[in-house]
Order: sequence, then C-alpha cells, then structure tokens
Amino acid sequence: MNEPPTWKLPPDASNWEADWKGSRRFQIRHWASLPFERKLDALEEMCDYAREAEQRRLRRNAVRP
Repeated sequence: MNEPPTWKLPPDASNWEADWKGSRRFQIRHWASLPFERKLDALEEMCDYAREAEQRRLRRNAVRP
C-alpha cells in the first residue's frame, strides 16, 4: 500500500522548489493530495476573500471624487 506523501523536504534534498517550475509542481501535487472536503473548504475561503477584497475596492473607490 502507498503511504501518503509527506510535504517536508529531507535535509539532504536540493532546494528544488526555489524555482518557478519546482514550486508549481509542489503546489499541484499538494492540492491533488488534499481530501475533497479540504478542497471545498479552501475554495469557500478563497471566495470569501475575493468578496471582501471586492467590497474594500468598492468602498475605496466610493470615497474618491
């Protein structure tokens, strides 16, 4: 049976996530390993943040002449 992936780098690993491609690969693998419920929670949190940011932008623009 496969063990779940660990997201800690071993001490002897090269710094492979320091470049854009390595970082992107890490993010994709990490997201793919999340359970569905965690993905939904993250999506809801991102939507909440987007709504807040939009409201702040609208308030800021309403104050300007």
